[in-house]
Amino acid sequence: MLKYLKIIIIGSFLLGELQMLVAQVSAGGTPYSFTHGNLIPLDEVALLDLPPVPLGALLEAEALRKDGEKPPRFGYAHEVDIDLIAQGSVEDLPDGGRLWRLGIMTENAFSVNLIYDHFRLPVGGRLYLYNEGGEMLLGAFTERNNKPHGKFSTGLVKGDRLFLEYYQPPGVSEAGIIRISKVIHGFRDILPDLPIEGFGDSGECNVNVNCPAGDPWKSETRSVAMVLADDNTRLCSGFLINNLRQDQTPYFMVAEHCLSPDYQTWLFIFNYQSPGCGNIDGPLDQSISGASLVAKHHATDFALLHLSDTPPLAYGVYYAGWSALNTPPSSSATIHHPRGDIKKISIDNDPAVSSSWPGTPPNSHWKVIDWDLGTTEVGSSGSPLFNENHQAVGWLHGGAAACENDEPDWYGKLAFAWYYGNTPAERLKDWLDPDNSGTLTLAGLDPNLPYPDITHTPLPNTEELYGPYLVEATVTTIYQLAAVRLYFGLDSTVSDSLTMTPAGNDLFTAAIPGYGQPADYCYFIAAVDTGGRISTHPWGAPEELHCFRAAPDLT
Repeated sequence: MLKYLKIIIIGSFLLGELQMLVAQVSAGGTPYSFTHGNLIPLDEVALLDLPPVPLGALLEAEALRKDGEKPPRFGYAHEVDIDLIAQGSVEDLPDGGRLWRLGIMTENAFSVNLIYDHFRLPVGGRLYLYNEGGEMLLGAFTERNNKPHGKFSTGLVKGDRLFLEYYQPPGVSEAGIIRISKVIHGFRDILPDLPIEGFGDSGECNVNVNCPAGDPWKSETRSVAMVLADDNTRLCSGFLINNLRQDQTPYFMVAEHCLSPDYQTWLFIFNYQSPGCGNIDGPLDQSISGASLVAKHHATDFALLHLSDTPPLAYGVYYAGWSALNTPPSSSATIHHPRGDIKKISIDNDPAVSSSWPGTPPNSHWKVIDWDLGTTEVGSSGSPLFNENHQAVGWLHGGAAACENDEPDWYGKLAFAWYYGNTPAERLKDWLDPDNSGTLTLAGLDPNLPYPDITHTPLPNTEELYGPYLVEATVTTIYQLAAVRLYFGLDSTVSDSLTMTPAGNDLFTAAIPGYGQPADYCYFIAAVDTGGRISTHPWGAPEELHCFRAAPDLT
């Protein structure tokens, strides 16, 4: 049986358009200092103590913030110029490598996170971040995290003291570049102690996604992430969204009012949720750093981003399906991170109504009259509104809903944002339907389901010069098959292709024509399903091929 090869199709199903998808955000592992002795004690490592934050002014400004304006602020950005290599404590190691460590303290912070304006690691270099007790660890970050623009960001570490540790292995002459431009002092606690009942800043009526109410929405839950925006000091929600090519392009929807110009260092945290129905804190290490802006429009408060990396399979993400039909949901669900809390779900069993947010065009929004279960809060902005068919039909713009009332919420309409706007940079259809097919609904995409399975016995050498040479393969899949193709040519030049035709019982056939003279033929089989998953036989095609020789005398 064939192992599954993860490939994306860009455009049509052609050989020249097969591309390997590679995305790794952190490599895991253990910092060098955690497993080796005879090092400088941690309390003697260089420590930078940052000045106090203006907490009173920050809290006063937050109290004056109006709904639908800037998202809630949880952190204060210290403007710094910190060079780990120049300012850290450095040690030469017995193995010939080098180790840099540096502590950063911002007193009374609940959490610390970092933004880098110059970040580049050589092959083999490994960067970790951890708090003073070492129980919270991020990394390893490696050369795979290098970006063309040289910027980067890392996630939240609990406490007011953070340590960076960079290991450079022996034989590496290129120095790592790790320069920090902002240290985010978390003045609101969005990382509570665990385990603890009733933690978090969000209202008590909120329901964790892994409670029974969330059971029908397991897939959609995996599309939603918490967003750290505006120098990674503000909180929003957002979601991955599928497109009609189903090629796992990492499009991510947020509310336009969450936008700030520093997309390259935004942090998108997936799977921050309780593992069960109880209030148990979730992981914060499954994140993507950075994005670019694709399209936006204030009429529906939408912004479509392209994440800097495709979330790896280990994150288990889901690309939400959608509907661009102007049909009111008969019931609705939203999945969100209120006030930066673990992921929650809210349900309304009544139809949404067409409406508008103040200052926007008529019928540009869906109005949820009141939530029957849960609510939304600051930090929920950008979260998806799903209809009864589990399709995203909007994103949270704003509203007055709260645990203590039955007030409404307004969601920008996907159906309105589909066409509204003069250019592709102002509307959605050009990106979610890039081939202009006219399709207005799409199911979600789960990259974690099995890929098509191809069983095939390679053709043997033959004395037949004229062919044809029949190729047979059995192909099975959870989804429907979109196409099965045979790619072939002389020697290792695979330049021709044929559609393999169904022959019953999952069998597909096609014939390689003979050239009437001794020759070496090479080929491979590729199958794609309607979920956009592609497998090849043999494993590793088109670099690896099946080959056979046709000649009158094979002895």
